[in-house]
Amino acid sequence: MSAIPVELVGKECKFSLHLPAIEDYRKDTHIVKEILHYSDGSRRSNLKVVENFKRPFWITKDFYRTHEQKKESEDIAKLNKFYSTESDLGRNIASRLGQRYVGKTKLREVRDSPFVYGIDVSTAALIKKAYMDRFPDAISSNQLATLDIENDVTGKKEISVISLVMNDKIHTVIRKDWLNNTRDVESQIKHLFEKHVPDTDIKKNAKMTIEILDNEMLLVKHILAKAHEWKPDFIAIWNIDYDIPYMLKVLEKYGINPKDVFSDPDIPKHLRYFRYKEGMKQKLTESGKYTPINPEEQWHSIICPSHFYWIDAMSAHRYVRAGGKTVPGGYSLNNILNMELGEKLKKLKFGEKESIQGIEWHIYMAKNKPLEYVVYNQWDCMSMIELDQKTKDLSHVMSMLSGVSDFGIFNSGPKKIIDAMHFFYIEKEKVLGTKPARVQDNKILGLDDWIVLLPSYRVKENGLQVIEENPDLCINARAHVFDSDCVSSYPSDTVAANVSRETTRREVISIGDIPKQDFKLQNINLFFGDVNAIQYCTNMFGFPDMFELEELIQKETG
Repeated sequence: MSAIPVELVGKECKFSLHLPAIEDYRKDTHIVKEILHYSDGSRRSNLKVVENFKRPFWITKDFYRTHEQKKESEDIAKLNKFYSTESDLGRNIASRLGQRYVGKTKLREVRDSPFVYGIDVSTAALIKKAYMDRFPDAISSNQLATLDIENDVTGKKEISVISLVMNDKIHTVIRKDWLNNTRDVESQIKHLFEKHVPDTDIKKNAKMTIEILDNEMLLVKHILAKAHEWKPDFIAIWNIDYDIPYMLKVLEKYGINPKDVFSDPDIPKHLRYFRYKEGMKQKLTESGKYTPINPEEQWHSIICPSHFYWIDAMSAHRYVRAGGKTVPGGYSLNNILNMELGEKLKKLKFGEKESIQGIEWHIYMAKNKPLEYVVYNQWDCMSMIELDQKTKDLSHVMSMLSGVSDFGIFNSGPKKIIDAMHFFYIEKEKVLGTKPARVQDNKILGLDDWIVLLPSYRVKENGLQVIEENPDLCINARAHVFDSDCVSSYPSDTVAANVSRETTRREVISIGDIPKQDFKLQNINLFFGDVNAIQYCTNMFGFPDMFELEELIQKETG
């Protein structure tokens, strides 16, 4: 009886990377991480190179170019559809807009036009949506690997240990001179591993391999080579902004271009690329001051062509739960493990004194218990996988919450909404409008100076009634308070009021000669009902105030 042939039944897009064209060197290129699904249930990871992918854009037909302001969307029947590579998008849009845009080549130079539609959606979203439409049943969980480094804080200040872990394998690289000629290293580590690591499925099933190498450059190269060999979908690091910069410093020290070790070794040299894109580390407040952004709220990305996407597991844990309660105790791995998995699966301890904490603990371990320190490093990686087996953040949830969007914008709700809205409008035979390159301040009211101190008459008398002698008296102490400012009202008020360009007849940006600050102050509390009608009328409509009214009465009465 002949064997049933195995056939390719589906292709799944995990993520994609765009490499802009470089004249006489590289075409406009997208590299797509695919999972190939076969009829026998097996799957295979694949990197597909797509050259000169043409994305759509839409331009208003000449007959309908009768408006000066941008629209939220436009009927497809009123638009002409064109195609362009991402690299030439600005130039091709300019050529379709007419004489005014002759010579323009940059996207920022044409996106202010009110006649340009459908260009805010990313090519990553377009590609992923095409895969999902063609192969709707090709869905798989993300294969996760975790990585962690330890630095020699006592000697050369170099990387001493790096581990890479998946469900069924553990690979550790160790710097030879850091071990101080310790003998029979591999068997000792495996003994300590069995002794100290909690009993988990990974401990039972994973095969451990260890390499002892001459310097930290080889540690970085060998661990990345092993990652390319394993081909996971994600490599997760807890607080990636520590490990990756450290690895980059090592490569720079030895004159190695990161693109040659971070990129997949099968990728041609002209397609190798690397960029560590740091997330915002500070923000500008309404008061004009810069304040730091907590590490878990920063979203760092690594852009390079490989089978895996680098992810900060700490930030992912925070953003998967965006809008939820703040984690008590902070976002250290130890605290999250304790909260999610309990005391038994926290970071390892090896009988050292409780008084040794923080950097002092690492110094103590590196000096006195280096092999236990290796096991500690391995468990840090294993514990992240144990955590994900419970939360499913990286293996399932991130992909579901991302939808068609690239993981690089996972922390940005508005950007993900733009990608999703593009396809929503297409289904309605419309095309989403385009965000302008710059906002014209004279055409919008803006959100500046909305935070004001409200006068006392706007304070609702709903304080606590706790005076024993007068139980009906409301004092000014409240039990339940919240910060009600204009920015926080988005998007709830926008949704509740069905606010959009299509439902807005006229937007008030000025009222005669009334200063902007005055009518902002007067109108901010209209949403809450209670206003001082006298002050509102005197400030907004020029009515006489109480003193002027008294003078008028006195004149009338003689």
